[in-house]
Amino acid sequence: NAILRAGIVRVQAPRLDVAAVLGGAVAVVALLIAGNVSGGLDGLFQLFPPEGGARSEFWWWNATRIIEDSVPVSPIDEFPAFSFLLGDLHPHVMALPFVLLALSVALAWLCKPQAPDAGWPRQRTGELFLTALIIGALGFINTWDLLAYLSILILVIIVRRLWDGGFDAGVFRRETLLDIASPTAAITALALGLFVPHYLSVDSTVRGVLPVPESGTQISHYLRIWGPMTIAIIPAATYAWLRLSRRDMPPRALAAIALFASAPMILWTIIALAWGIVPPHAPLPDDAPTLRDVGIRWLIVAPALALAGMGMLGAMPPRLSSGPARHGMLFASLLVVAGAMAIIIPEVFFVWDTFGARMNTVFKVHYQAWVVFSIATGIGAAWVITRRPPPASAARGALLVTGAIGLGLLALGTAYGPLAAATRIESSQSISMRLDGLALYRVLFPGDAAAIEWLRANAEPDAYVLEAVGPDYTDHARVSAITGLPTLIGWQGHELQWRGGNELFAGRPEAVSNIYSVWDFEQGRPLTGPEMRRLLEFYEIDYVFVGTLEMRNYGAETADRLLAALPDRLQVAYASGETVVLRYLPYS
Repeated sequence: NAILRAGIVRVQAPRLDVAAVLGGAVAVVALLIAGNVSGGLDGLFQLFPPEGGARSEFWWWNATRIIEDSVPVSPIDEFPAFSFLLGDLHPHVMALPFVLLALSVALAWLCKPQAPDAGWPRQRTGELFLTALIIGALGFINTWDLLAYLSILILVIIVRRLWDGGFDAGVFRRETLLDIASPTAAITALALGLFVPHYLSVDSTVRGVLPVPESGTQISHYLRIWGPMTIAIIPAATYAWLRLSRRDMPPRALAAIALFASAPMILWTIIALAWGIVPPHAPLPDDAPTLRDVGIRWLIVAPALALAGMGMLGAMPPRLSSGPARHGMLFASLLVVAGAMAIIIPEVFFVWDTFGARMNTVFKVHYQAWVVFSIATGIGAAWVITRRPPPASAARGALLVTGAIGLGLLALGTAYGPLAAATRIESSQSISMRLDGLALYRVLFPGDAAAIEWLRANAEPDAYVLEAVGPDYTDHARVSAITGLPTLIGWQGHELQWRGGNELFAGRPEAVSNIYSVWDFEQGRPLTGPEMRRLLEFYEIDYVFVGTLEMRNYGAETADRLLAALPDRLQVAYASGETVVLRYLPYS
């Protein structure tokens, strides 16, 4: 849709054009299939190891651990292809279709025949409700996305209004400001209001926003992380160059663009120079960034600042009329702005959460940047496809060939990481590529798998199951995860993240060990029958699962030990191989 409205194809919607189809396909590949350049570089170093260095092994996880801060938890640079290979369905992954829907709404706003005015909320209530519902739902699905895509929509509303009036018509006139503020305020208020029950009951570990004291980002990281999106900047760069070369942008517009692009860095610099305003209990060093640190941070962020300014320059209306707006090109420019700001902001500010560092902020915000840059890449690809090359001199021809080879190598580098990772995952003996997630489990742990299936078929929906406690990212908590039955405690690291502390589950891991061992580790003595019953009934345990992990953690005789401790209250409900499911019978 953006390409068909970019003025670069010969047909109008709803007819299709080859360039539009190819550009759409490029966007799909960039968003869902491509990886960053890190995987390709790893492959290159395997083929041609540095002189005197050992041949490195390809490890697909490295592509998401490029930036190395000095804090214990460094940032994560995940991208959708990695998410799909990992199979970890966090909200930022599940929200992707809804994010694309929100971007489609933003494009529709940009393509309106006339910019909405101050009376729009009253005149188009249905349109207001639908827009607010789509944008507001992002806060419910993945809270990080609400502010990001609401900001993109607001930016679209501003640009659309300015194209009707222009800077010379008086951007700060009362009428213009009302035409922008009225739709913006109405959409924002309704987007939040529709989901008030969620916001009234939601609990979060977020404590605020803090400045980033130190950054491990380097200039080279721009290419390694965002290299696949190089084509995304071509339309915005072309429009920006035309505006500058024709001098058809008023000076105040250029000043406003520079201020907008630099605003996060300016605010961070002020805070860095007045470090005493930072809360004393914040997880930050006492020493303020020095002037040298400030200068280096500006240098590191400079490429993203240039991108943001270039995108805004390409999206702003010119001083002189140059025909109707090419909405697809404006959209591409605004996507570049959004992506650039998503790079700048985590360099200077982070959300103060359980991690106490910018790890999660970079993770979630860079994921948003990947989305918008991917869509802009598709538009840029269509723009390149439809260009008629000018008469080529030898120098220009050599430049074009070099550029084509560079883009080809870049494409190979972005494809290598996900493809190599998929090959290694598929050939792994511990991973099944089938849609049935339990297929491999039935082979590796047949007794456990059969017992879990029995619980799924026979346990009451509100039954509680007890299982072994162990480290995160292992098979522990597998019974609860597969059956949906609540257990006493799952992965403790994740519980700590979501709940902001261990107050709600303190003592539970120890209780699990005490029950399976029939031993009071605090008192250093065996548990009596009444003590066992009190523990099981306090936590409302209905089933005790004794499988591979339980026998590994607590001994092969675990089931016999439990039955001997409570012969009248525990009975074998199901057995498969060495795996046993015990049913607890409370007193009636």
